[in-house]
Amino acid sequence: MLSQNNAYNVKPGRSFTQNTLDLTPRNCSFKWQHYAPSEVRIDPSISNIVEMFVITKTFYANMLEYKNGVVTAIPESPTSDELGQELSTLENYKSLSDQIVYSSGKFKLLFGNDADVEVQAQVKVVKLPNSQSSDTEIRSAVLRLIDQYFNVNNWDFGETFYFSELSAFIHQELGGSVATVVIVPSKAQSNFGDMYQVRCEPDELFMSTATVDNIEVVKSLTSTNLKQSTAPTQGTKATTTESTTTSSRISSSSSSSSSSSSGSSY
Repeated sequence: MLSQNNAYNVKPGRSFTQNTLDLTPRNCSFKWQHYAPSEVRIDPSISNIVEMFVITKTFYANMLEYKNGVVTAIPESPTSDELGQELSTLENYKSLSDQIVYSSGKFKLLFGNDADVEVQAQVKVVKLPNSQSSDTEIRSAVLRLIDQYFNVNNWDFGETFYFSELSAFIHQELGGSVATVVIVPSKAQSNFGDMYQVRCEPDELFMSTATVDNIEVVKSLTSTNLKQSTAPTQGTKATTTESTTTSSRISSSSSSSSSSSSGSSY
């Protein structure tokens, strides 16, 4: 009994007849409105789908073997079922309403010849005049720092690469040998500066496949080694073409006059 006295008697439960002491009991129906407090979150869905991007140690080791030339084919990433079996212990820690979907992460290759053509590049290094290091030593050191910078433990999925950060890291480590470090896209249609910011997809991590062939030591930075466009504007081009045509006409006239003169002498 929830409450009982001489006037009424209320029984527990959801009964349409509540007061058993009433001589003419009336049907009773009620509506219970429940409001959750503001600090309590109500999940309206039956289940939560949690997608988890995973890079396994085996897959990463296989990618490093490919990067270092041990194998020639790009390794295949594990399937969702394989990841589910390997990470099955995580099911013990999820909520009953959660469902975990495992997806293998990917690597966005940078700089090397096997990368997408839009992100293939050459790193140009200007050596200090008083540097005691040879060009070969500087190229090897820069390559080592690039690989160290793109270590998988330094990145999260979906991050953005800024070359200014890589350049600052190289200057910090090789400040006594390197004056300037820039990156130049290898694609013919690209312009200098296109590779200073590269984004990857939410399921991707960066990996550099650059070799010493992608690093070049130069004496100075010029429009030629920076591949800056030196094409004239449209107006200048027209003027140049017109001048060339006029020069050709003058040369032709000179040739005709010379031929006439030769004929007269003869």
